[in-house]
Amino acid sequence: MRKPTLKQKKFIKKYLETGNQTEAVVSAYDVKSRTNAGAMGSQIMSRPHIQRYLNDLLDEQGLSDDRIAHKLRKIVDAGTRRTALKDTTPQTALEAIKFTAKLKDLMPSKKIEQQTAVLNLNLTNKTTEELQTSLDTLAKEINSFQKKFKTK
Repeated sequence: MRKPTLKQKKFIKKYLETGNQTEAVVSAYDVKSRTNAGAMGSQIMSRPHIQRYLNDLLDEQGLSDDRIAHKLRKIVDAGTRRTALKDTTPQTALEAIKFTAKLKDLMPSKKIEQQTAVLNLNLTNKTTEELQTSLDTLAKEINSFQKKFKTK
């Protein structure tokens, strides 16, 4: 199994401290451009060996998936009663769980939807007028497809 480099480990440590990939890249890799740092942070975090390493670190700290689920259940059961949560508010506790879930990649930041269209055209032995009609129909279908995609 591949292991993180020293810079990747420094990145992960800083990411755990700040919760910010851009800041972690700037710190670990001495990148000047925040735009480049943001893109680099996303690339680093998408690597499976980085995710495994991060999850292992969180598990070592007692932040396993089971513990997160248990804490979330406790908050849900407690509702807004302060006594059930001892030293924190429900909002703070939920934010902590949300942040931990984000770190463990249990809660994707974006939902990705894929739509495809199948296009079958037979253009053999068509006249110019027939080709123009096919092109007009195709343009309408593309426009309709784009509208559907934009409204979601």
